[in-house]
Amino acid sequence: MSIGTWKKEFYPTTAAEACDESKAAGSDLPAILHSIRKWEGLRPKNLARHCLSKDGGNNRLLSLGQQSFVVNDDTCALCHAHTPGQHGQPPRVARPQCHEPPRCPVVLLANDCDDYSSPYLHWCDTGSPMRMLKVLKEAARMAARASKAAKAARKASKARDGRRDAQKGKEAHGGAREEREAREAREARNEGGTP
Repeated sequence: MSIGTWKKEFYPTTAAEACDESKAAGSDLPAILHSIRKWEGLRPKNLARHCLSKDGGNNRLLSLGQQSFVVNDDTCALCHAHTPGQHGQPPRVARPQCHEPPRCPVVLLANDCDDYSSPYLHWCDTGSPMRMLKVLKEAARMAARASKAAKAARKASKARDGRRDAQKGKEAHGGAREEREAREAREARNEGGTP
């Protein structure tokens, strides 16, 4: 067991890949689910199963061979989604966009990750991912509701467009019928000798 086996189970795709998936979906939900999976892996029992330990009050996981995995904005799909191109910098430098619409769900529901009371710094200090998991699971519920509402709105819009197109089709068909009837009436008059 190692960081490699831990990553296969809890971090099989990179944060950047999850961010791309979120962009394609038009929702934070894929990035949130990626984050939930990673933070589930940070539970002490899951770290122990993979022979990993948290590096004290730091943000690194260590294996027996001293390989490490850093939990920061580089490995966070939500950070990639909300602070594009600014990874690997100190949080106060890298994250001004977390507060701009659309706001990062962690910032919206808790605090900025560099705030002393944030779920992220709580994990750094205590090794407990439970606060972050609670915030992320609420964010997932909110994103799922928003996604469902957006899907319903798109469906209603398509239905309205379909009814509008059908009405235009009837009008166009009705206009064609009137034109045909007028032409037939002219032809009938011409056959009857009436100019």
